[in-house]
Amino acid sequence: QANNAYAFPSIGFAAALTKCTKITEEVFLVAAEAIAKMSSAEELACGRLFLPFDGIREVAVELTSTIVEYICEEGLGSMPARQMKGAAMRAFVRAQMFSGIKDATRQGPQLRARL
Repeated sequence: QANNAYAFPSIGFAAALTKCTKITEEVFLVAAEAIAKMSSAEELACGRLFLPFDGIREVAVELTSTIVEYICEEGLGSMPARQMKGAAMRAFVRAQMFSGIKDATRQGPQLRARL
């Protein structure tokens, strides 16, 4: 279930942002390694295998950014905007994320009518 909640959405989002032409096994390994690095020693010592779900948006930002950078470095896709890394990449990814009803209501009367 961790892959369904954490890895797959970020891999798909990164692929869409970069117009990725191929998702290799290495992309999944990069995602898994990034998730593993996000868990603190304290969380692991408490027996927590997964990151707290209430922080999933920030996990997704970090994870998607890492995957975007990898995809671009490997030539599997293209940088969605100017060359970015680190904080700039995370800010870009965060800005592209759907934020729920606030985003939907900004789309105009047609979309609001369907809600």
